[in-house]
Amino acid sequence: MDSTKKLKICIVRLSAIGDVCLMIPTVKALQTQYPQATITWIISNPAYELVKHISDIEFILIEKPRFIRDYIKLYKQFNDYEFDIVLATQANMRINLLYPALKAPRKIGFDRQRARDLQWLFTNERIEFKDEHLLESFLSFAYKINTRLADLDWEIPLDKSDEDKADELLPPTTTNLSIAINPITSKNERNWPISRYTELINKITELFDYQIILTGGFDISEQQQIIEIIKQVHRPEKVINSAGTLSLTQLAAVLSRVNCLISPDTAAVHIASAMKTDVIGLYAVAPSKLSGPYFSKQLTIDKFPQAVKQFLKQDPQHIPWKTRVHDSRAMQLISVGEVMDKLTKHLESGE
Repeated sequence: MDSTKKLKICIVRLSAIGDVCLMIPTVKALQTQYPQATITWIISNPAYELVKHISDIEFILIEKPRFIRDYIKLYKQFNDYEFDIVLATQANMRINLLYPALKAPRKIGFDRQRARDLQWLFTNERIEFKDEHLLESFLSFAYKINTRLADLDWEIPLDKSDEDKADELLPPTTTNLSIAINPITSKNERNWPISRYTELINKITELFDYQIILTGGFDISEQQQIIEIIKQVHRPEKVINSAGTLSLTQLAAVLSRVNCLISPDTAAVHIASAMKTDVIGLYAVAPSKLSGPYFSKQLTIDKFPQAVKQFLKQDPQHIPWKTRVHDSRAMQLISVGEVMDKLTKHLESGE
């Protein structure tokens, strides 16, 4: 495909925040390969807030359709648009029903194994199945249209206000002398027990002179759980609670300054990875090879195989790709000692 051609490329990825973050290298690879192309990204809030500073992208913000009237409105909205290629990087029925509204001779979707809700009925090309990280699966869409990847460009663009907020919470003198912990996910089954976070923070503040910053979203339940953690720590003066106070780009700025992030499977893992910050990932419900911290595989604690054996009574070497351990006990397989061991080795190595 001629990189000088003025292609019109449409990317459909409305959510979730972590997946939108993982799309950034694909978007930047397309921009590098096709500098003359018009790239349109159909996205929703709040995910847009994470990527809004990426230049030379036409963002179209929509809400996820729920009712017939929503689809009627969207079909009218896109009636005057024509694209050369649609990259259908989100596959669920609510989004699949949007694809017929997007006019393009090429509509590229997931392979049969990874596509959900009959997505292949709404596309005419597919990427090939590989048992790979989500970031790489998104890059496969770019490879499908002959994009070559020289370097992985993932960093999230920030503006001065993002940096100023990071200065306020973590002054430049504390850069790399703080540890971020993002304790709560959007799914309870992925959460590590609150008591273990408290025990972990107490051990960290006892052994190391590092500031702890707790990060989290605007959900009231999430914020309450973080407050419960702080109530039980021995040295609350060493803990900063930033939950519910940061925009996504401000969070990226903060995570760019810490020594490392400790987190279960949630968007903060990928935001930190994008900002070149090491991540100690806590995984048991889903395999870390799929959605773990991309650059920190050696720091990740992955109990998924053990959870599959213990709770699903299956052989982890012979399970379908979509297998997940939907059991709240899975995350309890991760001990505080294992996390401390990863953290201690990481801090002592000076990496």
